[in-house]
Amino acid sequence: MPKRFAWTVTTIVAGLFLSAVLIMYLAFSAGPDAPSRIQTSRVSSAGTVSWSEMGGTTVQAGSLQDAMYMLGYGHARSRSWQMVLWRQAAMGRLSEWFGPDALPADRLVRRLDIFGGAERAWQSLSPDVRQSISAYAAGIDEAITARDINRAAPFLILDIESEAWEPEHTIAVERLYAWMASAPDHADPARWPSDWDHADQLLQQLLAFHGSSVNWAAGIQHAGEPYLSARLATGSSGIPLFSETDIDYGSGRFTGLIMPGALIPLVGSTHADAWALTGRAQRTIVRESVNASSIRTSHHRLRFGDQEEVIAAHQVSSRLLVEDPPRGEQSRMVRTLDWSGSSLGSDAGTWVEALSGTAPRPQLLAGEGIRWAGVGFTASGAPSSVTQPLPDILFVTSAAPSYSPRATVAGMSTAPAIENWLETTLSQAAERTLDRVLSNLPDSLLSDRRDQEAVRYLTNWNLEYGAAEPGASILETLLSELPDSLSDGNAYRTALSETVAMLGKRYGPDMSSWRWETVQERAVTFPGGGPGLADGGRPEERFLDKYQTVLIRGSGHPQSLVWGAPPSQDSLRLTSAWEGALSLRDNVLHFRRPSVDFNRFLGTFLTGDRPPTLQTLRQSVPDESTTFIPDR
Repeated sequence: MPKRFAWTVTTIVAGLFLSAVLIMYLAFSAGPDAPSRIQTSRVSSAGTVSWSEMGGTTVQAGSLQDAMYMLGYGHARSRSWQMVLWRQAAMGRLSEWFGPDALPADRLVRRLDIFGGAERAWQSLSPDVRQSISAYAAGIDEAITARDINRAAPFLILDIESEAWEPEHTIAVERLYAWMASAPDHADPARWPSDWDHADQLLQQLLAFHGSSVNWAAGIQHAGEPYLSARLATGSSGIPLFSETDIDYGSGRFTGLIMPGALIPLVGSTHADAWALTGRAQRTIVRESVNASSIRTSHHRLRFGDQEEVIAAHQVSSRLLVEDPPRGEQSRMVRTLDWSGSSLGSDAGTWVEALSGTAPRPQLLAGEGIRWAGVGFTASGAPSSVTQPLPDILFVTSAAPSYSPRATVAGMSTAPAIENWLETTLSQAAERTLDRVLSNLPDSLLSDRRDQEAVRYLTNWNLEYGAAEPGASILETLLSELPDSLSDGNAYRTALSETVAMLGKRYGPDMSSWRWETVQERAVTFPGGGPGLADGGRPEERFLDKYQTVLIRGSGHPQSLVWGAPPSQDSLRLTSAWEGALSLRDNVLHFRRPSVDFNRFLGTFLTGDRPPTLQTLRQSVPDESTTFIPDR
């Protein structure tokens, strides 16, 4: 009897242990393991691609075509989920993975005809560009269709397998990025219909990408060292949207920043040119008188499960109607959408040329940014703001002053070194705001001791949004409590009392503990893991349970060179950004961006006290590498 009992206990314990191991694997996923060597007819000479899941990609190849193939492989190995998610979105098929709640986003993409436009654009490209894009797509396909990729989370959790990657998919992801990068700061209900606005925000939420309206680029020359810098908002993504990339293809070299899947190099240098682009595109809603006879209607079939619906898209010239068209022969005022993708197909040609040595001159994107051709910096495109306090500093952006450090740049008396530029948490613009706040909070009208102490912190504040600055926390919280910018002294005193009470309740009575890095924690998410999209019992519910939101601390502010979390914009927050600088003297790429390794054991629980650190691409240690050998 004792032996039977012991055997039963042992069996139960072993079963529980094996179940725990399986649960741990499914919950945290050990991740795919790439082969160290692949023999293929796709390369003409031996070459190697190395990558890090949270870092960059480096390629050593004998030709540009070989490099494009290996680059696609490395990008897909390190960003497989992001790339297939963006492709699914660009094809208007998110509802296949995330259920009927994602249908509005699919309808919007079908109306925009993102994928149809990509197919037409592909046919219009030159043979050389098609050859390069095909090589890149073949490398992606080699990676994302591998068995180990499709056995890993999140493919396993959602019970999906990645489909083959075609060259048109790269063009479709590029066009989708152009649409996402044209999103306005705030939707105007009078001009933008609520159903379109809802669908657009849903798409941004699912892709965890938004906020590119606050991007900026700069060129600086310090002690004879020129460098290009940029800050690119990436929404709430905890997975780096861009890949720091270095490509040596024998006859040339590219170092910079690329969006995997779309080949968009927003920051880069080659043997002939260098650039930093803001990555913005344009969209506008206009009212115009339209006659029914001038409207062209196309239909797009959308399938979900065993259901099907037909999406009608109405166009006038190259513009898309965002409301019902007039009937019969009548004319009436309607709202139409004008964005670059309505009339342009692709910038694939200019992206390929950029990787092989020519500065990009995109049209689908605005081309707004900074260029260096060896003799100085020049602004490109048509940014709304160009700041040049010194001959050695040139700064461009189209962001509003409250979301831009242009006042800080304008106040610079010398051109800083790269490291100093990327560590500046000063907000020169905060000085005017602080003066206004303090003028409305005189000591004579403050009777509460705690309120007086808070004002002393504000008075002694150095305008730095550094990690340990309580003054920054008090000011920004107080501003969020004010009814409006025209508030009187009573409103300021009420807001101050509410600020002190709220911060004291959340972070304790000691004001020195109201650190800026704590108060402005950034919430980052796994792409596709937005809240409120799971139906009970479906795979997407398990997906959301695994990929939960993570909080990350950090310094900075929208008006400082180092990034911080700005106030809410509608229901979205600009919580992540890539910020970095590329030295044009030694081609070293410095960068910082939030990243969470969601697929590693306890990865989502060990990030709260790990703010994004400044690193370089050459310092990054690759997780994996694959050598490609010609198949002769």
